[in-house]
Amino acid sequence: MNMSVGSFQHRFTRSILEGDSGLVSDAIVPAGFPVEERLNIYRNNSFITLGAALAQNFPVLYRLVGQAFFDQLARRYIRVCPPKSPVLMTYGAEMANFLCSVPEVKDLPYLSDVARFEHQWNFTFNGPDASGFEITRLNEIAPEKFNDLVFRFLPNMGLLYSVYPILDIWLANQEDSPLGVEINLDQGEAYLAVFRRGLEVEVMRLDEAGYELVKRLAAGETLGQAGTQVMDLYTDFSLEVALQAILQAGLIDGFMIK
Repeated sequence: MNMSVGSFQHRFTRSILEGDSGLVSDAIVPAGFPVEERLNIYRNNSFITLGAALAQNFPVLYRLVGQAFFDQLARRYIRVCPPKSPVLMTYGAEMANFLCSVPEVKDLPYLSDVARFEHQWNFTFNGPDASGFEITRLNEIAPEKFNDLVFRFLPNMGLLYSVYPILDIWLANQEDSPLGVEINLDQGEAYLAVFRRGLEVEVMRLDEAGYELVKRLAAGETLGQAGTQVMDLYTDFSLEVALQAILQAGLIDGFMIK
């Protein structure tokens, strides 16, 4: 069979994922070893390697569903969402959405949000470093220019919202967590900022108004625009208190005046 390198690579990938050796068998020379067995070696190694990467990237999900089911889940995910990059440290970007389509976990809807949190944590850990912004630089800004400030947030920061207490679920399933911790799934929503300034990933709990402020500022709104919109939505909101909390947490990586 004559085919281009690109066509062979595409067929070979499908053969590995779908288990259909016929897609490439005519293009492989047996060389004393059956083609099917040779492909099975690649297939098994691929699923083992990618499954191990997913287990490492989603340790809490792994713990919540157990090894046996996670292994099945990983094989299904790999077939539907093979990696697009050879770097596997952040493999699993579609896991949260994938879980929504898995019938066996339909009664565990919080799992998808836990997976979303774990992927964000992993992305933040492996993401770009902060530039080392000094908060004292804001002292140079004239008071009348404060409303025109546009903040640049940490490049590894991510915002997460869930109707479930996903941070508490995640914390309760760490290796050093005490046994028997009970989580009330109805205890309240989670508004989180996940970020890294140095080597450690940090998580900031926000209230609904604070989350809205950070979301708007991160989208490029000026401090004046974002503050006005949030104060209109939440009558008891204090822009000064919220901004101070954001600055003290170290979420800001720079600013400009618009």
